[in-house]
Amino acid sequence: MFLFLNGVLISPYFDFIAAPKSYYRSGPGEPGGVLAPAQSVNLKKLWLDELDNRTHLCKTAEKQCRTFSETRTVMWREFAKNLAAGSGFWWMDLGGGWFDSPEILSEVQEIEKIFRTIGPQPRRSVSEILLVVDEEALFYTTENRRFHHLLMRDLIREFQHCGAPIDIFRLTDLKTMDLTRYKLICCLNTFVLKTEAWLEIQARLSPKTKILWFYTPGILAEAFALDNVERCSGFKIKERTPSPRVEMVPSPGEILQNTARLSIEDVSFPLVEICRTPPVRSWLEYADGGVALGQTTYRNRIHILSTFPLLRTEHLRIIAEQAGVSMYADAYSTVYADNRFTAIFPRTGSYTFLVKEENPQPGKAGTKRGKRNAPGAGINLAL
Repeated sequence: MFLFLNGVLISPYFDFIAAPKSYYRSGPGEPGGVLAPAQSVNLKKLWLDELDNRTHLCKTAEKQCRTFSETRTVMWREFAKNLAAGSGFWWMDLGGGWFDSPEILSEVQEIEKIFRTIGPQPRRSVSEILLVVDEEALFYTTENRRFHHLLMRDLIREFQHCGAPIDIFRLTDLKTMDLTRYKLICCLNTFVLKTEAWLEIQARLSPKTKILWFYTPGILAEAFALDNVERCSGFKIKERTPSPRVEMVPSPGEILQNTARLSIEDVSFPLVEICRTPPVRSWLEYADGGVALGQTTYRNRIHILSTFPLLRTEHLRIIAEQAGVSMYADAYSTVYADNRFTAIFPRTGSYTFLVKEENPQPGKAGTKRGKRNAPGAGINLAL
């Protein structure tokens, strides 16, 4: 179905799409996720998230939560995730007894109470980071599970741990969306991108918006050519010798100089690097000195290119901060938020859920706080 997603979204015969939540990095302390660009679906239909999270009552090896506190954290994270995306959801017990406890049912009631308070309010994104994905690219790329997992699974989770809320939309949505609030737009798999189409999209951006590209953006325009990447992003690239192990080293004196080396095993796809002309600032380099991540100015805009399909949270957070993105929490915290609420889920320790007042009184803060603590988890609620 996802290879014909646009056809489903414009069809009058579908009202909603339902699918399980993502099972990858979905336990306590992780960001969780969905199996499709839910925000894009919600522009035309309704995404219905099936929350079959394995609670502490799960009796099989797939159990993710060890205690009620961890179950509670995951439940509020899933609620916040769907609230920020404008999605529907339901709790899905596939094991028989995963939710059979008064304390879990009490938590469900509290979540429903909050939803009744803020759910009917008009929703508006506050994200300053936009991730762009394109299902059409799947028709033009050779199947490679390792490449796909790095770019479309791990990279998104690394972004979600940056400490700021993010949006994820399809490339086709950029033609009609308001893009002016985004300070960093990250194009993940935009390999099929005609020059004219991108120029139309770029004209709708704020002049200060920075673009972060991955791998080979726009390599297939009117025809396939490495030179197309330069026409799209300003970077000239060339192929590298294939290698099953890749190591990238921070360039001294640059913004990532204090980050860790990035080492990736089981690399089974073609590799490219950035040519040093036209002039680029090198931020990460391959072990032999080839530029893996760099910045340049092209068409009066700052462009950044990662020729490898993965960066870590520490890299992404610094790049986002350089773009002026507001950070809501420390690194390795997941943030789900919109104009109605802010929810922060750190990798360890307590979490926070703040409900914003719709019309705060002049001179007063726009949130109310009521705090209740539990071992390993905390919550701030506006009741």
